[in-house]
Amino acid sequence: MVMDDTQALLDFLAHGQPAKPGAMGSVGYCMGGRHVLCAAAMFRDRFRASASLHGTALISDAADSPHRQVDKFQGEVYCGFAEHDPYAPMSMVEELARLMKSSPAGYRSIVHKGAEHGYALPQRDIHDKAAFERDWEHIFAMFHRQIPPYA
Repeated sequence: MVMDDTQALLDFLAHGQPAKPGAMGSVGYCMGGRHVLCAAAMFRDRFRASASLHGTALISDAADSPHRQVDKFQGEVYCGFAEHDPYAPMSMVEELARLMKSSPAGYRSIVHKGAEHGYALPQRDIHDKAAFERDWEHIFAMFHRQIPPYA
């Protein structure tokens, strides 16, 4: 259903205003991190800069698991992970990095030392400001490389 909603958003944006056609980026937190990667695979002609922050279920047994689609990613993918995250264990982080080596997309990831799942959300009591800011440095740099400037 999320991909159906994403298609509807892309259809709306295709009308030109308030967006221009071409490459775009997306950012997702937690479950949204999984959705961002699924959208990057399904709509690879549009999503060129995809960021997943403390993403969950990036590798699963599901047929539409993002790890099964790394060959479809284009542009760049960035993932920010927490060192302490039961929803994104280090085994998953390492396996995703290994799988992304075969992807046509560039891949960067950071494991934020001491951070916990949900670190990137400022309203949370576990917010890690330094990790949050570091993620956005990488995300904005990726957007600048992959998304042509608005003219």
